[in-house]
Amino acid sequence: MSMSSFIDDETLQEYISESLEHLADIEQDLLAIEEGGANIDEEVVNRVFRAAHSLKGGAGFLALETIKELAHKIENVLDMMRNREMVPNPEIINILLNSFDKLRDLISNSSTSNEEDVDEFIVALVGLTTAHLAPDEQESVSNLIPITKSDGKVIFEVPEIDLTQARKGAQTLYLLEYDLIHDVYQHGKTPMEVIKNVMDLGTVIESLIDIDRVGTLDDVPVNSIPFYMLISSIIEPVVAPNFLDLPEEKVLLIDNNGKHLGICTQGDTKAQEIPSDPPQTTSTPETPLTTTGPEPVPQATPELKETPTRETASLRAPDKPAPAPALKNEETALPKEPAKTGKSEPPSTL
Repeated sequence: MSMSSFIDDETLQEYISESLEHLADIEQDLLAIEEGGANIDEEVVNRVFRAAHSLKGGAGFLALETIKELAHKIENVLDMMRNREMVPNPEIINILLNSFDKLRDLISNSSTSNEEDVDEFIVALVGLTTAHLAPDEQESVSNLIPITKSDGKVIFEVPEIDLTQARKGAQTLYLLEYDLIHDVYQHGKTPMEVIKNVMDLGTVIESLIDIDRVGTLDDVPVNSIPFYMLISSIIEPVVAPNFLDLPEEKVLLIDNNGKHLGICTQGDTKAQEIPSDPPQTTSTPETPLTTTGPEPVPQATPELKETPTRETASLRAPDKPAPAPALKNEETALPKEPAKTGKSEPPSTL
């Protein structure tokens, strides 16, 4: 079954319209970056990076492989620039300008974009990336790392440099498995909405729809359409499923070698949740020694109270508040606690 069998024209047109909008001010921003030279304006570089990243993310879902590949190589150059591993100069900016021009042409002619030859641009961009890496890191640009699930199935093969850059940023790697039927459409969402949400939380390194799982028209109909994304994010594993709106078993931790580490549960954090009702301990009193003195006064057993730490308190579900007692006229009302909200806003990743 081809991608066009279940991707509607409205989704494609939405991607094209938004992509051309992202590209509208690229030339002006790149010229400003060139003028700044070593005095890099991170806000402008991040804006150009996000444009390339958005083009790549949507192209992965739509199987626009040529657009995805070119946007990915542009993204690598911009990532090194914003990390101050590459100082912009006229040669670098000229290569980026030409590459973005080609991207605009590919998007405007998306139906034939996969047949276009972009080797000239890919070679120039890869050359820039390689030249600005340490000698012992240069092979990472072409070295492919397989990304596997727990059953050993290879989902992606990604350049090692993508994993290296994530490690430099102290980010966590996640393999996400969305079901377009049950996790997207039945929740009233569109695939582009899901992709945008993920890109707000981290960097999409690779994405694809499992066409082999879908099968052909002659096969028995399936009840799922797997859509995989490999992302890097600063979001902690303990809260990742909540922010990504996925079940825990569909948010897989991946190590820097592409291997599956496990699913994201509360056990993946060092801070363990304190039970809401800890068991009370009762000590058996020892038989006092017989003496001729006065009988010892029994001591009251102190009541054990739970004292949550700052770290664990944020991971607990709030206890149901007890009803406030009626106040007499001479009593002073205690201040009310502020209302607690649901989930917090995710941290900025760019």
